[in-house]
Amino acid sequence: MRHYIAYNKVAEWGTIGPNETYFNQFSNHPYGRLEPSLGQRAWSVSGERKDGRMHYRLHYTFQPETIVDEKGGGYRIRGPVDHEFAEPILLNGCDWFSRLLREQNNFSFGFNQIKNPEVIAGLQYLRQHPAPSQTLPQNVWAEENTVVSSTLPEGAVRRVSVNAYERNAKARKACIDHYGTSCRICGFDFERQYGKRGRGIIQVHHLKPLSKIRGKYQVDPIEDLIPVCPNCHTMLHSNPKQLMTIAELKKLIRKSYADI
Repeated sequence: MRHYIAYNKVAEWGTIGPNETYFNQFSNHPYGRLEPSLGQRAWSVSGERKDGRMHYRLHYTFQPETIVDEKGGGYRIRGPVDHEFAEPILLNGCDWFSRLLREQNNFSFGFNQIKNPEVIAGLQYLRQHPAPSQTLPQNVWAEENTVVSSTLPEGAVRRVSVNAYERNAKARKACIDHYGTSCRICGFDFERQYGKRGRGIIQVHHLKPLSKIRGKYQVDPIEDLIPVCPNCHTMLHSNPKQLMTIAELKKLIRKSYADI
C-alpha cells in the first residue's frame, strides 16, 4: 500500500472539522501524478500558526476513490474517511516528524506520496497503537533540577522476590533531560496522547544488559540508557535469553506496517 499526505493550511483552507465521512483534497499536480493514489491511504494533516510557530495535526485517514477535474484548474481528490482520530494528534513532538517535513518540503507539495519507511511506520503506529500497559514500573516523573556527572554508578544487586538491580534515579533523569519523553523507537508520547496526566511518563531501557554486569559499573546516561514506551520496552525484553536491539525492533515495526 502507498501512503500520501493530504495537507491543509488552515489560514488558506479553514479548519478541518470533526465527524467527516467523505474527504476532499485539492491539488495542482497533474492527473498522472495523482492517479497512483487511488485505492491507497491518505493522511489528512493541518498546519496552523500559533504563538509564532506552526502546529501540525493529524486528523483523518481516507482512501482516494475519485479524481475530479476542477473547472478553474487543478483536481479534487475524493474518498471515504476510514479512520478519524478521537482528538487531532499534534505531530510536532514525534521524533520522525522532522524527516516528514524534509521529505515534503514543509508540506509545500500539498498532496504528495510519503516514501520514508520510518515516517510511514510512525503514522501507522499512531493509527493502530493499542492502549499502553497499565503497569509502569519505571515511570519517569518531573523532578527538581539536579546537576549530575556524566557517568554514574549503577547495578548493585539486591535480593527481593527475584534478583533486581538498583536503578539510579539521577542517571535516568539525565537520560530524559537529554532525549526527552518520547519513545526513541516508535515516537509514542504520553503527554501528546493523554494530555497533562501523561506528562513526563516514560520508561528507560538499559542498552547494556545489567544481568551480565557484576558489582558496580559507571553508567553513561546518554550512551547506556534510552527512553522507550512500555510496549517497545516489553518487546525489547520479549526473549529473556537475548535482548532485542533498538535497530532490530525498529526494523520489525517498519516491516509490520509496510504493507498495511
